[in-house]
Amino acid sequence: MLGDILRGQEKSPLVLIEDSCDLPGRHVILSIINCLAPRLEKVILITYEKPARYFKDALSEDLQRRVDIVDCSDDPLGWQRGGSPSIDGEFLKIVEGVISPGIRSVGLVIDSLTLHILNRPLPYTCQILHAVKSAKIKDCEISQTVCLLHRDLHDDTAVGLIEHMATTVIKLSPCKSCDFQHSCCIVHQRASGKVMKVVENFNMDDKFQLKEVCEATPTFTMVMPDSVSQADPAANLPFNLSLTDSEKAARSQVKLPYIKDNKGGEPEIQVGGKIFYQPDDADDFDEEDPDEDLDI
Repeated sequence: MLGDILRGQEKSPLVLIEDSCDLPGRHVILSIINCLAPRLEKVILITYEKPARYFKDALSEDLQRRVDIVDCSDDPLGWQRGGSPSIDGEFLKIVEGVISPGIRSVGLVIDSLTLHILNRPLPYTCQILHAVKSAKIKDCEISQTVCLLHRDLHDDTAVGLIEHMATTVIKLSPCKSCDFQHSCCIVHQRASGKVMKVVENFNMDDKFQLKEVCEATPTFTMVMPDSVSQADPAANLPFNLSLTDSEKAARSQVKLPYIKDNKGGEPEIQVGGKIFYQPDDADDFDEEDPDEDLDI
């Protein structure tokens, strides 16, 4: 999945890379630039944290000619007026000032969104980011936008809003495999609307080329108890719910009201709607005048 997204086989207009202090993600940014430059006419890199020299030293001479770097690291907050673009400037206007006539497709890489979120209102950052998503400037289309975000410097609300705008979220995570250097969790939304989630391990060479991408196999450890003891619901009650053998035998001798006694024979079960009445010995029953006890 990671290789398909970087090579453009999986279309993703807005890619968000989330890193942290322990897991920096600029090597992924450099790898994406290496993949964007050969398949697009121009790549525009806007830097707010690292100077342009940092990226030029990591790119080959051929890639440097295809990448235009807008260095905003000198004055990212705009304290020195009239200098380089600051976080107050919109991405779309910065791209518009860099694009040369005749270019049809460009890629935009932003390093990073953290200063915007910390120093500007979050809706403003979402607005200028949405403006460059698949935008067209002077007949030039922004084919893909890639942003870096330091997720350990923001709350869950801010990170969630930026993730909601992205079509691909790459979260760097600790690698648990000895054969790989890096690991990431990818949430990718395809053009059809289907959302895919996968965890992959990968390696990179000294030129930031992606090598040996492999899907991580989740391992689960399940501990089964030796014996499972079930609680007795009748325990610790002030009364007894169980029956002894003698009580069970006495219960079996009880004649049910819907069973007719055949004078010592086997009990006959009546299926119809018949009622049998057998008077007791002390019952005062007169067959000649059954209504004798009534005051008529």
